[in-house]
Amino acid sequence: RGQRPAGIEQHHVHVPRYAAMLKAVVEDDDIAVRTLAAKRGDRRNAIRVRQDRNARKCCLVLERLVGSQGAVIAFEPQRIVYQNLCANIALNALANVHAINMAADSGAGTAALPAIDYAATGNFGGIALTDAADGEAVQIAALDTLPLEQCHLIKIDVEGMEFDVLQGGEKTIAKHRPALYIENDRAENSPRLIAHLLAADYRLFWHRPPLYNPDNYFANDTNEFGDLLSQNMFCLPRARDFEVTGLVEINSPDAGHNGG
Repeated sequence: RGQRPAGIEQHHVHVPRYAAMLKAVVEDDDIAVRTLAAKRGDRRNAIRVRQDRNARKCCLVLERLVGSQGAVIAFEPQRIVYQNLCANIALNALANVHAINMAADSGAGTAALPAIDYAATGNFGGIALTDAADGEAVQIAALDTLPLEQCHLIKIDVEGMEFDVLQGGEKTIAKHRPALYIENDRAENSPRLIAHLLAADYRLFWHRPPLYNPDNYFANDTNEFGDLLSQNMFCLPRARDFEVTGLVEINSPDAGHNGG
């Protein structure tokens, strides 16, 4: 499309020490964190943990950014959505995208998905895993089980399981110090999530793009979402020499969703 959607700001994060620039931008009705680096080695690996139909879209964006020498690892626990993701990976010849039909969590085990009617209209990305005995069984694993030589970005959107994913990736995050882009839209989970990341010596910033994008894929000019926003945090290791403009910094676990 070539042009940034009207009414949506593009925020810049300057990281001169690592010769890289990170930009949080809106791609259609989804969010992707774009990693643009002066050297290919600065943008080699990205992990994406998400549970919805937008998996294919985000993987397309990230795959093009990491380049042929990089890799994108995508966790997708819903079997039907995973199959759709794999079909799109094949159709777009994304040789460096690795799809995993599992959920990321704090450790290994199983969880369950409730019955889902994929023929009906619905938000399949808003479905959370449960511990119930019924439902379709889903394998779960920790990010730390991945044999990664490098990791520069982790994107997490897992319907309330964000803290569990971070716990399962503590060693990976401590070793590689990647940028993090994490959904934080549940007030009851927010303080613990923020406290965990601040204790890990990250700086956190709110990123709140509107759910409706006028430059959406189907050119639909009807805004069904009103003023609803997507509530996310953009996080960078404090030790990096960077400057962030246009985003509100989060300084305390008690920070509300409307302030820093």
